[in-house]
Amino acid sequence: MTMEQRQRRWPWYALALAVLAVDQATKALWGETSAILIPGVMRFVPVRNTGVAFGLFQGSNALLTSVTALACAVLLYVLSRKTVSTADRLGCALMLGGALGNLTDRVWHGHVVDFIAMDWLPFFPVFNLADTALVGGIVWLLIMALRAHWRAR
Repeated sequence: MTMEQRQRRWPWYALALAVLAVDQATKALWGETSAILIPGVMRFVPVRNTGVAFGLFQGSNALLTSVTALACAVLLYVLSRKTVSTADRLGCALMLGGALGNLTDRVWHGHVVDFIAMDWLPFFPVFNLADTALVGGIVWLLIMALRAHWRAR
């Protein structure tokens, strides 16, 4: 890998690390806090999640740790490829940062720290900023794929 190729990739790794840092900082600051932020809309409520969203796979922390580590490895590989577009790198970097945030929790605490509850969506799971980055990256990649599809028509 040439120096120029490395220089084009480091901002995406930096973005992933920034997402990880902000996620861990918010969990440290508010992860154990119960507070109403906007009545009827949003509150902080601490949840120790050993599964994934919507209560799925509770108690499967070891399996989910392995799957998340594998996903991080795949995302690192994708980011290292020279043929990946800038738009796709953005989505992958967001997903990598979110996955690293939740992986850090699983390794250090044995569970993921979730704390943001959307009261106006009572069916919606409690989440954290890592989850937001993961979903944001996925949505971004889907938008880019749809955009490419519609342009090819």
